[in-house]
Amino acid sequence: MSTQSTDVGRKPDPVDRDWVLGTRVAALGFALMALGGIRRWSNDESDIFGLLWQELDRSEATALTIESSLLVLVAIAGSFVTPLALLGCHLRRPALVSRLGVAGLWTLGIWASLWTISSTIRDPWHPEWIPAARAARWLGPLACVFWLSASPERRRLGQRLALLAIAATFIAHGVEAYLGRPSFVDLVHALHRRIGTKGWSDSDVESLLIAIAVIDWFAAATLLLGSVSRIAGPVRNYGLGWMAVWGFVTALSRIVQTGETGIPEALIRAPHATLPLALVFTFRKRNGTQAGTVRM
Repeated sequence: MSTQSTDVGRKPDPVDRDWVLGTRVAALGFALMALGGIRRWSNDESDIFGLLWQELDRSEATALTIESSLLVLVAIAGSFVTPLALLGCHLRRPALVSRLGVAGLWTLGIWASLWTISSTIRDPWHPEWIPAARAARWLGPLACVFWLSASPERRRLGQRLALLAIAATFIAHGVEAYLGRPSFVDLVHALHRRIGTKGWSDSDVESLLIAIAVIDWFAAATLLLGSVSRIAGPVRNYGLGWMAVWGFVTALSRIVQTGETGIPEALIRAPHATLPLALVFTFRKRNGTQAGTVRM
């Protein structure tokens, strides 16, 4: 009997179930990112619009048409990825949900890449760190594409890309915090005003951001340590857990800062929480087997 025939009707083993769950969590984050991007672009001009109109001297009508077309594509891509998050996929026999999910993830990855390039060109404050800071948004969807493969090698490649993306995001955010990114300083002050506590001085905020930078760097380092020695694997998983929690807190802080208007900003940052959480599932052990081992 052929190997193919023995797989028909076979339920995914525990390792596959972990990978499917991780894929669903990651896909949920990218679907939320698409929703946040749509809401933000609908209410305000995007960096892509500004790049086309102000930097590349395209007409306002042309820039608006391109921006609107991208919004439609992102909406379609988000609708493709959402069922993937809700229903999951079968790794051995990709269904329509998986195929449409792959198309949606590719589209979201390209869209986030264009957005990142536009912001890098237009942002005057240390733009060299923007690609790394947003790696979870533009590289994460491409990593998720490989997670949908039935090939263990491709799944491990997706795992490596996801680790690289989230590590780069936290390293870059740590650098921005250490350098005192103005939006971070404003966020801390706004949070104090919002929750009604006594405001901090600029020196206090600077010290807090430096502490946050060190924690971000340490968390990113745990991802590399997890590939160095066997005992460091749990340290890596704790680091991923912390990244998921901190990513959720920092996304939620946008809503605390500005209320309802901060919802799109929070949704855009959803992958900062869901991507490390998805990696926790892919590394999880079941029945004494490792759901995914990777060496960087």
